[in-house]
Amino acid sequence: MKQIAPVKKGDIVEIDITGLGSSGEGVGKYEGFTVFGPGALPQEKVKGKITLVKKSYSTAKLVGIIEPSVERVQPACPIYKQCGGCQLQHLSYSGQLEVKRAQVQAALSRIGHLDVEALPVLGCANPWNYRNKMQFPASLNAEGKLDIGCYAISTHSVIDTPNCLIQKDANNQVLSVVRQWMEQYHISAYDEKTGKGLVRHVMSRVGVHSGEIMAVLVTSAYEIPKRKEL
Repeated sequence: MKQIAPVKKGDIVEIDITGLGSSGEGVGKYEGFTVFGPGALPQEKVKGKITLVKKSYSTAKLVGIIEPSVERVQPACPIYKQCGGCQLQHLSYSGQLEVKRAQVQAALSRIGHLDVEALPVLGCANPWNYRNKMQFPASLNAEGKLDIGCYAISTHSVIDTPNCLIQKDANNQVLSVVRQWMEQYHISAYDEKTGKGLVRHVMSRVGVHSGEIMAVLVTSAYEIPKRKEL
């Protein structure tokens, strides 16, 4: 029997969240119908505004939390809600480790059909500043100011990121130097819509063991003005 969606676009409904999707979004049910809700966590009851309805599922924008999870925390990053670089800063680190363990358990059981227990995930002493590779796009915002950072979720709009909390400190320093150079010497950022502008991405990689740093500019042309100054 064909399932009829109990919701339509624009409806505001209460959703019981039971799990997380592959991109960190909450997954729950409303009258037996699957709803994906970014920002929601397992064991939460939330209020969501339906944004998309398909044959077997719908998506909703989180508009309120009725019963919060005990693992919900305040994200440390000030641009977390706008940035598309991280998905689960609103979940405690211990909660993130348990989600990873559960994903492995599900793969072993449902896909592998193995009666094997996935042990707790070994966490790290400091869950920040761990990422050794950075590649951030550059762009001019509506005010004509330079933005370098991650894309906003599901867009190519650049969210300015002066200090990314998950990047190695050296990567953030490279970004700061390039930003200063571009602003001081009026080096243009690439515009995807017009195809004009020079700097497309700022890339940096830190050698975890060697301590060496590789800094790269991805540009739209070979000639780079004020190269020596950089």
